[in-house]
Amino acid sequence: MNQPPEPKGLGRIFADVIELCELQWQLISVDSQHAKRQLIKGSVLAGLAAIFVAGACLCFALAAGWLLEDLTTLPTSACFGIVGLTGVLIAAILGWIAIRRFGAASDALTEAKSEFSENLKWLKATIISPESSARNRFRAHDFHTQTQAPQSDRR
Repeated sequence: MNQPPEPKGLGRIFADVIELCELQWQLISVDSQHAKRQLIKGSVLAGLAAIFVAGACLCFALAAGWLLEDLTTLPTSACFGIVGLTGVLIAAILGWIAIRRFGAASDALTEAKSEFSENLKWLKATIISPESSARNRFRAHDFHTQTQAPQSDRR
């Protein structure tokens, strides 16, 4: 039952700092979940507003169709078809733009969160057990280990 040695001195401080950062990250996660719930509530209200706007747009489309019929010699069905097709085209373009923006925002947040978590794990592992760090193993010749004291001129 080999337990890793307890960090001492500065290592303990660094371990506490890393633990504090992890707790801060958990707090950010909880806050982001709360913000997500608020976003959902806001989205529901925006959806309701969109329903009322859709009703108003329907009235506007009917008025535009009748106006187009009055101003041209096209039949009523053609006028309403043109107005309807124009509305569908505008809605499709706006929907496509919205979906792309939501996807980009989601990807950016997910990537940032995972990178931050990985950095915290690496930093904690390096501080608690520096000899296990790949970077420190690579640069071992730059550092003196506990068993290697620096050479002095004393004899």
